Amino acid sequence: YKKLSLRAGQNPGSTRVELTDLLGVRIVCPFMEDLELVERLLHEQYTLTEREKKGAEFSFKEFGYESVHFLCEFPHEIRDSFHLPKDTVFEIQLRTILQDAWAEVEHELVYKSEYTAFDEPLRRKLAALNANLSLADMIFHEIRVFQRELQRQIRKRRESFVEMVQDCLDDSADAPAHCLGADQPFIPNEREPELNDQGILAEIADIPSSGNPQDNLLLRALYAHNRHQYRSAIELYTRLLDEDPRQAVIPIVLIHRGMAYFSLGEYDLAHRDFENAVQTGTDLKKAYHYRGMSFAHRGNDQAALDDFSASLAYDDSQFDVLLSRGQIFFRIGNFQDALRDCDAALKIDPQSSQAHRFHDMLTRQLGL
Repeated sequence: YKKLSLRAGQNPGSTRVELTDLLGVRIVCPFMEDLELVERLLHEQYTLTEREKKGAEFSFKEFGYESVHFLCEFPHEIRDSFHLPKDTVFEIQLRTILQDAWAEVEHELVYKSEYTAFDEPLRRKLAALNANLSLADMIFHEIRVFQRELQRQIRKRRESFVEMVQDCLDDSADAPAHCLGADQPFIPNEREPELNDQGILAEIADIPSSGNPQDNLLLRALYAHNRHQYRSAIELYTRLLDEDPRQAVIPIVLIHRGMAYFSLGEYDLAHRDFENAVQTGTDLKKAYHYRGMSFAHRGNDQAALDDFSASLAYDDSQFDVLLSRGQIFFRIGNFQDALRDCDAALKIDPQSSQAHRFHDMLTRQLGL
């Protein structure tokens, strides 16, 4: 009402006062990168008539209210239901959590106040507060990027290893070279590069970085690992273990170093690392899974079944573990249990061609 009164006073001869934010929606996101995603979705869903980036006028030395405002046309069904004029718009405000916190405080202290003659020290305090919030947004973004990249590299490495071992369990005539035993290991053709003085491979020197040297070392090791630079990866994993990392990191490093040893055909060293990962007593779901894969590769089917079952006791919706246990059941002639695990795996990933091939083989074996 106050805004309407103000606008009417500013345009005394007008019969209509335009308010673009009579209806407003505010979207608050955790991270800066979410803003781009939401803006893209808004463009897909609505007709946007105006975009204004609040705070764009500030230089790099200045801080103030930041937000992105959009004016949008009403969907025609809403406009028609309420008999709104065709040019009626509504406003969407898009901010991060910290931008919203600042906007709310500033609104109360400045915008709504009848007396805003802040002295210079108070203005500096407000500017410093806003600068800290802006810096926090940027740091949150950097942490988010680093975490995502770390998880992507871990997932990529695990998927590659599981696929390699499951190929060996697959009852096919054209088993890959790395299934032929320790006397014929699968060793990639890539030349192993030397580490520089900082232990960083030249091609991965520009990877994302966190403020934690151990996290950075782990990510560098994963980058080397995913580029088949196994010796370099093992060197980095070992250095990380020597630095006495936090407890939650130890099984991750042991498991991945074990994968690197496995890829080089050094199966005893790989099994030792998987065994030690189990002994840490943390992240046992994955530790049992990878030790079970090692037992399966060694031909110790009962130990592999025990480990796969132990892993599934922590989480029975693991596609890879179900399929691996099913393949062991098949290898020992227990086709019914193999089919049960295969069916459970297909419920989790109905599109898996590997699981479908296994399922077809089992149904033929059982005469179904």
